[in-house]
Amino acid sequence: MQQDIDIEQLGDVECKICGAKYKYCSTCKEFKTIESWRQHVDTINCYKIFMVIQDFSKHNIDKLEARKLLVKCDLSNSNNFFSWIQYQINRIMADD
Repeated sequence: MQQDIDIEQLGDVECKICGAKYKYCSTCKEFKTIESWRQHVDTINCYKIFMVIQDFSKHNIDKLEARKLLVKCDLSNSNNFFSWIQYQINRIMADD
């Protein structure tokens, strides 16, 4: 039988895009209705960025497609993103 867990007692998870700390537990029933992307990122915007960079890095999409998808994201706070995320964004957005 699964116990109820006090969310405030959970450890923080760090967003893989911006580094923000947030609460998430993959085995807690309180989180079963939350989308699985929350195990990697804290917001839907960071999720979209995460997916674009992942797909581009794995060569599932080309630079042009990645750019089209990234311009739909809020990048206004990108100077606070992890440096390797900033690098990938700059690489995608740069004119060749």
